Amino acid sequence: MTTPPRFPAEPRPSPGPPDTVNFTKVLPDPRDLRDAAAGIAAVAAGVLSASTPPAPAAPAPASFDARALDPCRLTDTAALRSYGRTELEPDYGNFDRCDVLLHRGDGSYTDVKVELENHPGNPPEGELKRVGTFDVVGGPLQDDSCTRLILVPAGYIVSVTAGDDPGAPVDLCAVADIATVSATKTLSGNETPLRKAPFPTRSLAEVDACSLLDPAAPEVPGPPKPSFGRWGCAYEGPTGRVRVIFDRGHPLDDRNGVRTTQSGREIRTLADDYGPGTCRSTIAYRPYTDIDNTPMLEAVLIVVDGDQPSERLCVPATTLAGEVARRLP
Repeated sequence: MTTPPRFPAEPRPSPGPPDTVNFTKVLPDPRDLRDAAAGIAAVAAGVLSASTPPAPAAPAPASFDARALDPCRLTDTAALRSYGRTELEPDYGNFDRCDVLLHRGDGSYTDVKVELENHPGNPPEGELKRVGTFDVVGGPLQDDSCTRLILVPAGYIVSVTAGDDPGAPVDLCAVADIATVSATKTLSGNETPLRKAPFPTRSLAEVDACSLLDPAAPEVPGPPKPSFGRWGCAYEGPTGRVRVIFDRGHPLDDRNGVRTTQSGREIRTLADDYGPGTCRSTIAYRPYTDIDNTPMLEAVLIVVDGDQPSERLCVPATTLAGEVARRLP
C-alpha cells in the first residue's frame, strides 16, 4: 500500500452485515488453512499446530462490556519489525479496529489490521488450527490479504488481516501468523483486554448505531442487527440492505461525493463507493486530531445496496443520512 485510506476507512465492498464473519468465504474453499507442508507454522516457530481440533461449541453468552475492549492491546509492534518500520494506527475505521503499518522505506507499507467481531453464534464449519490455547480459522492469500479468525471463548472473535498492494514483496500470511500469535499470547493472560482510557467526550463510540434510524421508515428494509459494540447496524430484507457504520478518517472533501447539509451537518454522497450496486452517504460528526496531530473526523456512513441502479439508491441513502443527522447527539 502506498497511501493511507480516506473515507471510508472500513473495508469495501463488504461481503455481509457488519456483525458477522462470512465463514462461507473462509471455509472450506478458498479459505481453508494451509497445511504444515505449505509452511504455515514456520513463521510462528511451531506454535501453529498442524492438527485439526474438533469444532468448538458455541460460546457462552457474552459476559463482558464490548465497548471496553481495546483491539490495540492485541497488537505487538516489536514482533513485526523484521517486516519494516512499525507504526501503530488506532484511528483507522471503526472503534473495534486497530492497525499496525509496516513501512518498507519506499513509501509503501503492509497494513496489519486487528478487529473485534461478534461471534456468529454457531461454530464455523471447516478446518481449524490451534494457536496457543485458541482455535483459529484461517486460509491462504486471497485478494492481496490474508486473514486469521481467533475464536475467543469469552464470546467474540478477533480478526487479524495482513493486506498490501498486488505483488508486494512480503508473505502476508506469514505476517498474519505472527500477529495472530501475538494476539493469542495476550488473550491467554486476559480474554478481555480493556481500554486504558475512556473515549473522548461526545465521541461516536458512546452512541448506539441502531438508535439512529427508525426501523419502520419505508427506506429501511428489515429489523436492526447490531455489530460489535453496537458501533454499526445492519437492516436487511427482500428489497435490499441498509448499513449504519461508524468510521474514522480524514476530513471530507469532493472525493467523498456530492455535498449537502442537513440538520447543520455536512453530508457527502457517492454511488458505487462500496462496490457496484451501492450508494454511500457520509455524515460528518466530530473533528479531532490523532496521536500524530493530524486532523481527523468521526463520521457515520449510510450504505444502501439493492437491485436498483446505484444512482437511484442514492435517493434513500440521502434520506436516511438526513434522519441520522437529525438524531445524532
